[in-house]
Amino acid sequence: MACSQIMLRVAILRLLLLMISSSSSNVPDQDSISSSMPSLLYPRKNVSFTARLIHRTSPESPFYDPNAKRYDLIGDGIRTSLARAHFFGKRTSALAESLIDARSPVRVIGIDFVMSYSIGTPPVKTFGIADTASHVIWLQCQPCDHCYKQSIPFYNCDESSAYKSLPCGDTICYSSPWGSTCRYHSDYMEKSSSNGYLSTETITLGDNGGETILEDMIFGCGTENTDRDTKPKPPGVLGLGNRTSSLIGQLAYPRFSYYIFTNSTGTHGWIHFGLSATTSGPGTPLLPNDFGNYRLSLVGLMVSGEDIDYDFSSYNQAPEYDGGFVIDTGTLYTVLDEPIFNALRKKIAYEVYDEEPQAYNEILLQECSRLSRSRVSVC
Repeated sequence: MACSQIMLRVAILRLLLLMISSSSSNVPDQDSISSSMPSLLYPRKNVSFTARLIHRTSPESPFYDPNAKRYDLIGDGIRTSLARAHFFGKRTSALAESLIDARSPVRVIGIDFVMSYSIGTPPVKTFGIADTASHVIWLQCQPCDHCYKQSIPFYNCDESSAYKSLPCGDTICYSSPWGSTCRYHSDYMEKSSSNGYLSTETITLGDNGGETILEDMIFGCGTENTDRDTKPKPPGVLGLGNRTSSLIGQLAYPRFSYYIFTNSTGTHGWIHFGLSATTSGPGTPLLPNDFGNYRLSLVGLMVSGEDIDYDFSSYNQAPEYDGGFVIDTGTLYTVLDEPIFNALRKKIAYEVYDEEPQAYNEILLQECSRLSRSRVSVC
């Protein structure tokens, strides 16, 4: 059955539907799939490949704005970082909370890091936000009941010979009250969302001299998507979360690593998947949690070789949603809980000025010190 026929049938039935950090992107309030997915029963993909990680300020990005001001980009990054920290359950300061409220609606569906890939047979080139806080691959699909603006052509599932919708009787899907197909639903902050059909499709990823074809990849074909921001957006998300439904979870070797470029080193970074994601040196275990986030224990912070005055012993014993330190591709700036931030700021102030820090400036970046004499950089 063609995907447009399935969509029409469901529409009739439903009538009314709906770091240490590294980088800014979507802030999911909830990712849900009409699927149990304790483990994917589809064959996992035993592959190894590398792709470009493109920043929105890079001329390689389809969303590059040559007129964007550096101050505006910094402000967007800060507001998005605070919003994501708020989402992750971090106890941000009262100032951070007031900034979020004052700037409403916060533009939390950012486009800082995107990946280029192709979908379908024949392949259609598209882009997706690389997001470790999302657990689903999804993109806007035609025929579309409601889609937001995007600057590149839409993917049409009717035109792909490899597209297959998953029936609600599939082994990875709960029975669905909306008809015969398995559905997904992703909520984001500020009333943004994506809804559609859980399906399989051929996805082509790769760069650096080669491409990798991934067949029968589970993804969300988004036919009802909302975003309060009227600017064109990336067509969807490449979920990199720690769940079996994400891009990472569908690989036989569920591992990835990435390199973020600086302005002086190039226009893009690299993200490595599977066996290509080699690392060296000692590692640190991830904290278990129910939300598929990448969390680490935070055991201390040092300034000039001295620990800050804060007891971290109970910090990592907080409830699972609030303990530890989240590594997140969508958070451009490191965000600390207020007591830790104040202890760090106080230590830096004594190190640099030999005195207590002054009152907060009424500016998004509360303090940014670049002092070559002491080699201290806090932003």
